[in-house]
Amino acid sequence: MNAIKGFVELEQNVIEKGLCNYCGSCVGFCPNNSLELDKANERPVLIGRCAKNCSLCVNICPGREVSIHQLEKNIFGRIRSREEKYTGVYLHLYKGHACSQKIRQIGSSGGVGTALLLYALENKLIDGAVLASMDGKKPWRTNPVIARNRDEIISAAQSKYALVPINAALREVKAINNDKFAVTALPCHAHGIRKMQVQSPQHNGMEVSLLLGIICGCSATYRMTEHLIEEVCGVHLDDVEKVEYRGGDYPGSFRVTTKDGYIVEAPNNLRGAFMLSYVPDRCQVCLDWSAELCDLSLGDFAEARTINNCTTGSTLIICRSQRGKQLLIDAASAGYITIEEISVNEVTANLGLELKMHANAIRYKQRKHWQWPVPTYDQLNYPEPLFGSMASEDNYKKRN
Repeated sequence: MNAIKGFVELEQNVIEKGLCNYCGSCVGFCPNNSLELDKANERPVLIGRCAKNCSLCVNICPGREVSIHQLEKNIFGRIRSREEKYTGVYLHLYKGHACSQKIRQIGSSGGVGTALLLYALENKLIDGAVLASMDGKKPWRTNPVIARNRDEIISAAQSKYALVPINAALREVKAINNDKFAVTALPCHAHGIRKMQVQSPQHNGMEVSLLLGIICGCSATYRMTEHLIEEVCGVHLDDVEKVEYRGGDYPGSFRVTTKDGYIVEAPNNLRGAFMLSYVPDRCQVCLDWSAELCDLSLGDFAEARTINNCTTGSTLIICRSQRGKQLLIDAASAGYITIEEISVNEVTANLGLELKMHANAIRYKQRKHWQWPVPTYDQLNYPEPLFGSMASEDNYKKRN
């Protein structure tokens, strides 16, 4: 009997096993363009025929298997040290913010991600960026978009706490010759792109010149957003004009703007609580908090500043590659961003890290013990460390 090939194998061994993370890698890289997204059920579907003897979608799928340390070695030339256990490989750790008050204000934290993309675009380091954006027709739903100018990058600013199949947009990118693109990637998106680059470079057909990672505690199905809009904010979906997951002053709140101009908000902590109830199964066994395979990883740094009655945040920046380092230095020199080095303890004191690398690791072990489907990692050394990430080793010694 011949082995199962192509999308049938992906469907049987990944999607139907609850291991699909809706990253869009299979759709974006399919050589036959035979896959499409079923947005209602947040999964890929076969719309054409698989190429003969092709198993590319299975091989690059990050839902079933992620060899983090092997990919680190291929990308950065080494695996992480013991001290980098929670951060992944890095060169420098910073906090920072966009120099433009407008850019800083519209971002989820310090606006560094938007500022870096603007610098890269305006200095011709990239020709565009693949970003998460809100849907034009259904503004409570998310879509990947290819931003080609300043306004398009700015309009996609701010985090989207929902599943976004970013890598599906790479199908359009790979059809464009000689252009260079940045991709804003959650950990799962970065896993798919790096697996593609390492395993099947001959099928790549496009250049991702910069991977800008988004630090991720979890993502939720779009049904969470609909629940918040209709049952918490009391707004009918047909009346929605705009949705912001982090609208207003830092740290922001879930905000719905109606077509007649009213703004209804739900507290940020309530949105966070709801997220935990709408997290897909695959996200609950993901062990990558800080987008460990990207050139730069960006997230919230717990620091707020009020200027002209507007409160804004700061961005946590994990610099992993020489490419990322040069971009930071050049953007800072050009006045797009301000950065300041910080310690590793300031990085790891983070609730999202606790959720991903402690709670998820325990859940992973439980599911594996019960023989439930789980992804394969090349090394599991995250749970129950001697010193927890929320407390430094020095503090531990003081208490004992």
